[in-house]
Amino acid sequence: MSTPERDRNAEASKNPEGSVVIDVLGDHPKTRILLAVLTDPDRDYNMTDIAELAATDRSTVYRHIDDLIDMGLIEQTRQAGNAPMYQINHDSAAAKAFGRFEWELIKALGEQESDA
Repeated sequence: MSTPERDRNAEASKNPEGSVVIDVLGDHPKTRILLAVLTDPDRDYNMTDIAELAATDRSTVYRHIDDLIDMGLIEQTRQAGNAPMYQINHDSAAAKAFGRFEWELIKALGEQESDA
């Protein structure tokens, strides 16, 4: 039998790390992709890695990655065989702000819970 808590836990397991951002901003593929590449900001990822971390299809990553590159949030780092590799753009003020936003949001919401 399904319970509200079990349903929430099942839904949380589908969210990438940083699901608090998704809870606040809404569930959009671009948000999931950004959170995926922020999982380990010093690592680069292929499309399959990003799709798995973002809990989405590779076709969805392909559909949105160019927009994130055009915005300067993600950059292609190299080719590994035929696979392009991507990571968060460390030189982008917007990418840095998104990463800080994630941590500040987690911290602020954690403080609210401890005050309750």
